Amino acid sequence: MKSIRLFLLLLVAMVLISCDREEEITGCTDHLAENHDPRATVDDGSCTFSNDSQLIWRDGQPGGWNGNLTTYGVVPEVCKGSITVLTDTSFTEQPMRIFADASGEVHLHFRLLNPRTARNYNTGYVHFDVLKPEGTDVETLEIYTHGKRPQQSSQCAAFNRSHVVEISLLALPSEEWHTISIPFLDFTDLMLADIRIMFGVQTDSHAPESEVVQLNNIRWTRF
Repeated sequence: MKSIRLFLLLLVAMVLISCDREEEITGCTDHLAENHDPRATVDDGSCTFSNDSQLIWRDGQPGGWNGNLTTYGVVPEVCKGSITVLTDTSFTEQPMRIFADASGEVHLHFRLLNPRTARNYNTGYVHFDVLKPEGTDVETLEIYTHGKRPQQSSQCAAFNRSHVVEISLLALPSEEWHTISIPFLDFTDLMLADIRIMFGVQTDSHAPESEVVQLNNIRWTRF
């Protein structure tokens, strides 16, 4: 009888020790943080959060995640068509001029040098300024965001991303800047962890090698 009691006491002690060990797992417990640890049971104050606004491209210069242009800089990648930057000093802005390729197609996106989690951008907006050049035949743009891709894949290889949101430009006057804001809720299949592609635009059926559209001030905001 004494041996049974002793065994039960040892068993209870082992369970208590096991529970204590589990409770002592420290880390970031906030699920919105960039470094959230789902195993952590005690928050150790290490949580980090992304800025409320992330610059992707402005006036000829790419941005960087939380302003870090070295480790988490943004790189524009052109898959179809070409881009130039309007650098006339008489302009206060330096927009990106986007041209179709020989088949009349455009496809470009902006990639992070190193992936970052975007879980605290599950709500918010993607914004960009757009101008229709005189004589352009553009009617719509297809916009996507929140993409991830293997590190070793080529820049225009297939990758996981949100479905596109189609934006009509028919009602916009030519040669005037307009700001377009798209809620993240309008995109489906968002990739919230380890993103590499922050913003993409594609369009087709244009005059070969014609200037299609100008873009500037591309950014994400959490609110």
